[in-house]
Amino acid sequence: MTLKKKSLVLLSISLILLFSSVFALETESPVSLEMNEKSTINILANGDARVNEQVSFTTSAFNLFKQQYPNLNTYARIFKPENQPIQIEDLDVDVDEFNNEIIASYTVKGVAVNNGDSLWGVSVAPVGQKVTLSAETTESLVFTYTDFAAGYNKIITTTINAPIGAYNLAFNKESNVMSYQLDYFEDTGFGNFYFLIFGFLLLVAAVVNFKLKY
Repeated sequence: MTLKKKSLVLLSISLILLFSSVFALETESPVSLEMNEKSTINILANGDARVNEQVSFTTSAFNLFKQQYPNLNTYARIFKPENQPIQIEDLDVDVDEFNNEIIASYTVKGVAVNNGDSLWGVSVAPVGQKVTLSAETTESLVFTYTDFAAGYNKIITTTINAPIGAYNLAFNKESNVMSYQLDYFEDTGFGNFYFLIFGFLLLVAAVVNFKLKY
């Protein structure tokens, strides 16, 4: 075989190996970085919320997550949405390595905002995010949506329980705001005043009754 033919053969083999490698890379299944978030948000009468959250990961996603957040202190970052000045208290985080899960409970201040009179509003998701109202009762609404953030495909299911006594629950899909009405008593001090008067009258009646008897 001449040198020219050998060169052509080597070139052909090189091209075959190159295209085979490229094809293998393109057809290889991508690593799945998925998170499944399930949250139950119990709104309190003052607008704060007690949250119970369970975050499940695929194995590859959980391994990456542990690299990004190597200790419990840094785990708290995932429970605080970016660019939102929220206040979290009483954070309790438990990591279940066997099931690739994180279970957390915490209190968020000012989740519900009073819009005047008895109307309150809760932001379910950022404006523009496609949210599905998947279930509802007279006391709670359940939302589902997907999101992609920090390299993770997120499937989010959120159950929001309105405060005791709330009514007229509704969801505005344009603003992604859940609303409800809650009547509340505004303490002006008159309640305590009347209570003191009532107590004083009872005391006077007791004294008069005592004098009549003795």
